[in-house]
Amino acid sequence: MTTSTKILIGAFVILVVALLVGQRLGFEFAGGSGFHAPLSLQRLETVGTVTETRDNISGPVSDNPPRGATIATDVASRAKFSQGSLTLWMSEDTVLQINKLETDSVEFRIIKGRIIISNGKRSRQVTVITDKTQTTFTEADISIVNYDFLQKVSVIPLSGSFTASVDGGSSVTTPMPVDISEAEATITFTNFSPSGSAAQEFYAWFNR
Repeated sequence: MTTSTKILIGAFVILVVALLVGQRLGFEFAGGSGFHAPLSLQRLETVGTVTETRDNISGPVSDNPPRGATIATDVASRAKFSQGSLTLWMSEDTVLQINKLETDSVEFRIIKGRIIISNGKRSRQVTVITDKTQTTFTEADISIVNYDFLQKVSVIPLSGSFTASVDGGSSVTTPMPVDISEAEATITFTNFSPSGSAAQEFYAWFNR
């Protein structure tokens, strides 16, 4: 085998490896949509005991919980995070999993408890799921409560509107509060006043 042939074979192997690595990382030259650095939440404020579970290891919440992390607040605890145009408030006794964090879309799973998400970017879709419900919105401030022991989810728009659906049932797009029964697969319009809520201190914290 001549030296020139060896050089050509070596260049070909390098090109193939580069393309494979490029596809894996999503580089445009390899046919991907472009490399995107992994995003994470930024911890802004915590009160009381707030934990983070990642790869089955639990400890105090980090400054930058990434996708895949589960964040939990204890009784009389709360937490506030941000990522770009999005701000997340967690009330006490709440468990939330970060399923997806991208510049144009995010997804959280609320296992139990109460949250508020403020999304100031119309081009970024926020999705919040429970066992049987899905709530999506763009430019809005939405509070979601998962009463896991009741199989009930409340979606409360503090500004803007949202779309909510339940497995085996209907969906609705509205600027009004709704209660969703996961057991009966029904969506019912309701009334809600933050000042008259048992969680009024949490909503007052959001309005600060």
